[in-house]
Amino acid sequence: MKKSRPSPPRGPQPTRSGARSGGGISQEAIQWFQRGNDCYNRVAFADAIACYQQALQLAPRADAIYCNLGSAYWASGAHQPAMQAWQQAATINPNSLEAHNNLGNGYRAEGNFTAASNSYRRALALSPGSHAIHNNLASLLALQGQPAEACHHYRYAMEQDRDNVIYHSNYLFDLNYADTISHDELFQAHVQYGQRFDPIPRYTSWIGDRQPDRPLRIGYLSGDFCESPVGFLIEPVLMHHDRSQFIPIGYTTGKHHDSTTQRIQASVAQWRDVRGITAEALAQRIREDAIDILVDLAGHTAANRLPAFARKPAPVQLSYAGYINTTGLKAIDYYVGDAVTLPAGSESWFSESLLRLSCALYCYRPPDYTPAVASAPCLHHGFVTFGSFNKMAKLTPFTIDLWIRILLALPEARLAIKDKSISDPEFCRELRNRFQQQGIDGERLLLWPHNSSLQEHLLDFNRIDIQLDPHPFNGGMTTLQSLWQGVPVVTLLGTRHASRVGASLLTTAGLADLTVADGADDYVAKAVSLASDRSKLAQLRAGLREQIRTTSLVDGALFTRCWQEMLITAWHRYCKEPVPS
Repeated sequence: MKKSRPSPPRGPQPTRSGARSGGGISQEAIQWFQRGNDCYNRVAFADAIACYQQALQLAPRADAIYCNLGSAYWASGAHQPAMQAWQQAATINPNSLEAHNNLGNGYRAEGNFTAASNSYRRALALSPGSHAIHNNLASLLALQGQPAEACHHYRYAMEQDRDNVIYHSNYLFDLNYADTISHDELFQAHVQYGQRFDPIPRYTSWIGDRQPDRPLRIGYLSGDFCESPVGFLIEPVLMHHDRSQFIPIGYTTGKHHDSTTQRIQASVAQWRDVRGITAEALAQRIREDAIDILVDLAGHTAANRLPAFARKPAPVQLSYAGYINTTGLKAIDYYVGDAVTLPAGSESWFSESLLRLSCALYCYRPPDYTPAVASAPCLHHGFVTFGSFNKMAKLTPFTIDLWIRILLALPEARLAIKDKSISDPEFCRELRNRFQQQGIDGERLLLWPHNSSLQEHLLDFNRIDIQLDPHPFNGGMTTLQSLWQGVPVVTLLGTRHASRVGASLLTTAGLADLTVADGADDYVAKAVSLASDRSKLAQLRAGLREQIRTTSLVDGALFTRCWQEMLITAWHRYCKEPVPS
């Protein structure tokens, strides 16, 4: 699903070397600098900031100290002071690779993609062979909807640092956006990852016995146990687990902690913060915890720990929700989907065996502050407003061509696109030009900036009538949010798992005949038909939340029963396997 964040590296890391530039750095300044680095590594960001500021009192022209001060500010959530520190570092030393790279990371996070690209390219001009900068630029290009150029830079980074699993995972994740790559090419890229990183000595014995009906210890590993798509999807399971049969243990690899994190932490029997530990240490910890079934909720997304899974710390390992494709690792036994996303014959596209849920693919826990469903905007405006709240990387040329066809067929309709990149004026100009060149007047394209809070984001669904699903990488959480707010979604049923998520969710919602298209022409026809009857559209909106309330899309208890049946199936299969000699 993902993750609604760019691939790692997430944020800038502190410079490991001693302070440099400016000349005449005193030993005392270097000591404060190193203390700041130590505090940063201990996640004591406030202390790190204080140490770096003390060092700057003694060495005000040391660009490396400014770089690390910015990193500490950023990690603590103070983004504006971080950007100011990095800009100061670049001013002091225009040839500072760290300063330009960190500025690129900061601009990217803010959605200022043009400035981010300029910073990364400035860094590459200083160090053309820097594989880290090539990786960062590739991640940005993917977010801008330029997968071909992104892959070029990813491949360079991987060639220069062949053992860097982050580069490989970033490359695989962003390949899923491309609509020009074949299903077989996409699969083979994942297979190659497995061939490179899976042949690690694995555990072949575990602490727990093979009793089929005993309580099972289920480990859940994610970097997103927070207010995020994965957090909202896994919380219902953890809340409704039958504790007489399942003992859930959470392994967090993420740095974000909020009220959702607190609820999830309270829902598990044990909570492990495993940030920063090695793959070997993590695998050993999981094995010592006697985990029977280990669930990966990250795949090739940020903060994943696939190298630990490759060591097989649990006898049964599953991949679910966090990633919309095979991991490529044979050490992971199963990939979990449903009958729609994993139809017969899908086995040939996965390194894992397949498990199919008997209910919806996902279960959504709406936030407590979810707004009420508003009346249909088309009744007030006199025209239909389509919307796309998925990130720009998913808006392939094929997808945009479909939307242009819809707008040409409905001359009064509007299309609202919301993404972080909308804060970049240059990007907006280019996007408007793409539509205007096809005869769509600029005022019909509504470009909305990314909301600062999820509550504000949910309110924006009250401003659109119909959500348009991208292809081939469908929305997941966006579709669930849309349905809960009464907004139907039109999707195109594809061949990949990622291009069938919309169909899965809409089928469970009872909207398959109305909104799930079998081809491009049908996609346009269904969108036009739905928009052409405003009275019916308004009626659908008013009743959609109640229509899905009793389905496994939002009924956590119902979904968890299906989930537990799937776990038992996987466990019983393991119990019947012959014991290795």
